[in-house]
Amino acid sequence: MNTVIEIEGFMIDLVFTEREVSFVVSDREGYLFRLIPDLEGFCLSPLDRALDVEVNPVLAEQIGSGIESYFS
Repeated sequence: MNTVIEIEGFMIDLVFTEREVSFVVSDREGYLFRLIPDLEGFCLSPLDRALDVEVNPVLAEQIGSGIESYFS
């Protein structure tokens, strides 16, 4: 089951599988990164970390806060 929401001009694709929940962040140009919920908020997906995807930490935190607000 996938749901798409818009937060701060970014498209967030909520991906629910049997094994995990993740949030794929993209803009008009395409994929940016994937956030995975953890005990402290959100972290970059293991694949994005392995591929050394460059992510602005402030942007990732803003998107994470937007996701939390959306579900509160």
